[in-house]
Amino acid sequence: MRLLDTDTLSRLWANHPLVVERLAECSETEIGITSITRCEVLRVRCENLLKAARTDEVIVAQRRLDRSERLLGQLIVVPFDDAAAQSLERLEKVRKLRSIG
Repeated sequence: MRLLDTDTLSRLWANHPLVVERLAECSETEIGITSITRCEVLRVRCENLLKAARTDEVIVAQRRLDRSERLLGQLIVVPFDDAAAQSLERLEKVRKLRSIG
């Protein structure tokens, strides 16, 4: 399975040629995102909706939120589980070692 991060997912939705070409090799059941990526996308959309100052900005922000929710609903969302937490802890330890010396 290929898990897309938030940047790659955004590029896919914008039809970035390289991303679209690369993912064309996969079946739909091989493409997913993590629950963290899902939250990042929705957080930005919700923040934009809450920050909208004018009526037209609210409408645009609402449409973008609705579209994002529809598109996210088509993807496999992999939850952050114990195995993912252990992998993250290992990565954080490696990062700390690099910053020491």
